[in-house]
Amino acid sequence: MTKKGARATGSEQGRLRREIAAAGMILVLVVSAMACRVRQEQAVSEQRPKPRTSEIAPEPALLPRTELVPVVATQEPEDTESSEPHPMGSLLVLAMGGIGSPMDDPAPEVEAVERVLSILALGATPLDAVAAGVSAIEDSGLRNAGVGSSLRLDGITVEADAAVMDSTGRFGAVAAVPGLRHPVLAARAVAEMPVSVLAGDSATRLALRLGLEGPLPIPDAVAQEYRSAFSAAVDPAHRDAVPFYFEHFAKLDGWREPASTGSPTEPTTADSEPAPQTEKTSSESVTVLLRDEKGLFAGAMSSGGPVLSLPGRVGHIPIPGAAMFCGAKGIVAISGNSERVIAEQLARRVYEELARSGSASAAAALGSTLARNDDVAIAIIGDAGMLIHPQSAVAFASFSTGRITTSGEESAP
Repeated sequence: MTKKGARATGSEQGRLRREIAAAGMILVLVVSAMACRVRQEQAVSEQRPKPRTSEIAPEPALLPRTELVPVVATQEPEDTESSEPHPMGSLLVLAMGGIGSPMDDPAPEVEAVERVLSILALGATPLDAVAAGVSAIEDSGLRNAGVGSSLRLDGITVEADAAVMDSTGRFGAVAAVPGLRHPVLAARAVAEMPVSVLAGDSATRLALRLGLEGPLPIPDAVAQEYRSAFSAAVDPAHRDAVPFYFEHFAKLDGWREPASTGSPTEPTTADSEPAPQTEKTSSESVTVLLRDEKGLFAGAMSSGGPVLSLPGRVGHIPIPGAAMFCGAKGIVAISGNSERVIAEQLARRVYEELARSGSASAAAALGSTLARNDDVAIAIIGDAGMLIHPQSAVAFASFSTGRITTSGEESAP
C-alpha cells in the first residue's frame, strides 16, 4: 500500500512502518471514541442522539483545483505532472513548529505532514489526520510538546495543553494535563464527549483508561533546558527577564532539578552539574492544519507551556477562539504570547477577517496588529491557499499540488 499523492521517500520498508503506525493511530482513536460513547450512554437514562461522528455534514462546494501554490512558498513548485490532475486535488496540509523552532531543521514537521498523508490514504477523517500529525511531532522530542514538553517552575512538573477543531463544529481540548505522551489524542477523544475541555488529573485518568500512553521519564534535553532557564533566572544580570512570580514561588516550595533522566531530586542550586546537551529545541506550541478535497477544514495543536511557567497554568490552546478557530471559510492557528492571544481572542478575530475579506494576508496583518507585534506566528489555510506570518519565525512543512515544501528549502541559498 502506498501513500496517495505523497512524494516517494525512504525505502518500501520505511513506508510500510509508517502506514502500520498510522493504522494503529486510527485504532486508538476509534477505540477512544467508542469507550466515551459507552460511558455517556450509561450515565443518562434517556436516549441521547447519535454522536457527532455519525452525523453527515452537508458537503460544501468543491474548491478550485487550480492555482493552489501555498503562500508560504517564495517560489512556485515545479509542475512535473501538468498534463494530469493530481490525485489529491485541493488537499492542503500545513505543519508548524511554533515560536523558537529552527527553520533549517523542519524534520518533525515533515514527519507530521507525511503521517497526515498516510492516514488520509487509509480513510481517516480530517480530524483524525491532524491529531495523528501532531502526535508525530509529540513523539520527536524536538519540540515543546509530548515527549519534549518543558518543565514547569518547580522543576518536576510536566503539564500539557492540546486541542482539536474542525469546520463541522467539533472541538475538544485538554488543559494542564500531566504525564501523557500524546495529549493531542486525549483532546481528540474529548471531541467525542458531551464536554469541550477536561483539565488536570481528570484528563490524565480518562486518557489512561482509553489506553493512551502514560507518564514518561524526563529526557536529558528537557532537564538541560530547565537548568539553563534556572541558571539565567538566578543570575542578577537577567532579573528583568524573570517572571514576576519567580521569587514568591521559590520561597514557598524551593527549587527542584532533575539530576538525571526520569528522576526528580531534592532542591539544588544553580551550580549543579548540567546534563549532557542534546538537540531538543524549545518552541511555544506545535500545529497541524488541513483542508481536505471536499473543502473541510481541521486543525490540532499541542504544547507543554513555557519553561518555568507556574504549575497549573493554562495557555491559549484549550481556550476556544484564542489559539485556534475553524469555520466554513478556513482555519487559523496562533503560536506565541498566550496571555495576549487569550485576551484578544486572536484566532477567532483573525478568522472573522479571513471570512469577511477572503484575504489571508489581510487577516494575518490584523492578527499582528491585535497582538501588538508581540512574538507570535500566525498560520492560515483558507479558500485561496495557506500562509504563515512571519515566515522567518518558525520551522514548517506544507503539502500542496503533490509536493512537500519546507522552511529549510525556503531558507536555503
